[in-house]
Amino acid sequence: MGERNWDVPQAQKRGLLKMYRSKGGAARTPSAKPYIYVNETEIYSRFKNRFGVQMRDPERAIYPACGADATPSRVFSKIMFLDPDRDAIELLKGRGGIAVDGGLELIRHGSADCVIARRPPYYIIPAIFSIVAKGGFLLTPLGYNPTSSVLCALDEMPAAGRARSALPTFIFVESLLSRGTAKICQKHRQEFLVPNYDEELAWGVWKRAD
Repeated sequence: MGERNWDVPQAQKRGLLKMYRSKGGAARTPSAKPYIYVNETEIYSRFKNRFGVQMRDPERAIYPACGADATPSRVFSKIMFLDPDRDAIELLKGRGGIAVDGGLELIRHGSADCVIARRPPYYIIPAIFSIVAKGGFLLTPLGYNPTSSVLCALDEMPAAGRARSALPTFIFVESLLSRGTAKICQKHRQEFLVPNYDEELAWGVWKRAD
């Protein structure tokens, strides 16, 4: 697979962000309160129980491009919500952890033990990769998802191409399915059939190797 160019002009970024929000992005800002996805709470709990011992602080995670999704605050007491959408951030304040109006430039490279990449726009994915610490975890939905698509593409890329991309290497560790997914799979006999577009029931855990 050929080398990818991640240098997106600012004007195009603004257009992509506008389209991303209008299509349902991270979690579109509601009029009154943040989103809570019950099945995703279970995913975060399973991750924390399984991998928290490998983190410096199992209560800490960073959630860039969070929109108005407050779900991780039910599991990570020190969650950092990060989004340039001021209205969304205002809704997340007081939900536990901290909510910051801004982008990934506020986070030091290689400093995060756990990063949640639910539905970020493509153009910030390299920056998301860069803030994950060596040995740290990236938690992202499986299937048709921007982050998992890029990770799979990098995994298939020859070593020389990966080196030229200047992106860190991530190794797939484990998939996490909620009980809701298991019930759906049993009923329909399909592997990752999700009944609600807004809820992600099948997630992957990736670990930074370098």
